[in-house]
Amino acid sequence: MELTNLKRDFQLAKNRALAVLTKDLIDSLVAVTPIDTGAARAGWELEGSTIVNREAHLSDLNQGSSKQAPSHFVEAALLGHKHVRPSGTIVRNIK
Repeated sequence: MELTNLKRDFQLAKNRALAVLTKDLIDSLVAVTPIDTGAARAGWELEGSTIVNREAHLSDLNQGSSKQAPSHFVEAALLGHKHVRPSGTIVRNIK
């Protein structure tokens, strides 16, 4: 096998693994997000290489405003995944 093919195959495998991990993380976030209207739960999406949720009240939910989920449920969901190793900001409040 040529080195070019090996590099291509490695890149494809890496991209597939990253896509599976990202889907797992988003699924985990959806599962733990409190639901009232469903907007926060439906707001999880991938923008580039960042998982975001632009719902205005998500920061309040993550601070514990809902009885359906504990404070910092976002961090708990992400850090609870065996392949997540933080190297920067996990949650940035947007207000």
